[in-house]
Amino acid sequence: MLLYGSTPAYRDLKIGAEGEDVESLERNLRRLGYDGFTVDDEFTYDTYKAVMEWQEDRGLDETGVVELGRVVFAPGRVRVESLEAEEGQPTRPGQKVLTYTGTSKVVTVQLETEDQRMARKGAKVKVTLPDGRSVAGRVTEVATIIVPGEGQEESQTRVEALVSIGSTKSAKGLDKAAVDVTFTASQRKNVLTLPVAAHSL
Repeated sequence: MLLYGSTPAYRDLKIGAEGEDVESLERNLRRLGYDGFTVDDEFTYDTYKAVMEWQEDRGLDETGVVELGRVVFAPGRVRVESLEAEEGQPTRPGQKVLTYTGTSKVVTVQLETEDQRMARKGAKVKVTLPDGRSVAGRVTEVATIIVPGEGQEESQTRVEALVSIGSTKSAKGLDKAAVDVTFTASQRKNVLTLPVAAHSL
C-alpha cells in the first residue's frame, strides 16, 4: 500500500518504535479516517489500536504491527514505470518488484555545452507540443553527461536539462512524444528599438 512520507520503510512498525517513519504512518492513518492517537514519532498503544482497525478494514491479520513490505512511503503520487516481477513468481529479499516515477510530465533536453548558460535551474521556457499548442515550462535539473561515440567517433560532452511542464492536463497522453523547447538567451525591458535599415540623424 502506498503511503505518503519522506522516510523509506525499512523495518516493522510496532509498539515502542520511534522515528519519522512512525510519524508518517500516523499522519496517513489520520488522513484515512482513523483517530484516537496523537500524530507524533512514537508508536503507542493508541497507534496499535488504530492499526488494528486499519487491518480489519483491509481484510488483513489484525496484529497491530505494520510489517516491513506492507507499505511503501513516497513523497507523493507515483506512476508505475515498469514491472520487474511476474504474477505468481516467488520473490526474495532485495528483489525488485517494480519501478516508479513521479506523476509530473518532464521533458528531457540535450544541449551543446556552450548553451549551458541558457539551461540554468529555475529558468522559464516555452514548450511547443506536437499539436502546435504552447505551454509554460521550467528547468528543474541540469546535469553534464557523456554521450559515447559510435564506431571511431569520440565521446561527446553534452548538457542534459529536465523541464517540468506547468500544465499536465495539456500534456496528457504525450508519453515519449517529441516536443520543441524554446530557451530565452536574454531579455531587455524598456529598450528603444529601431528597424535594421533605420539611420540616425
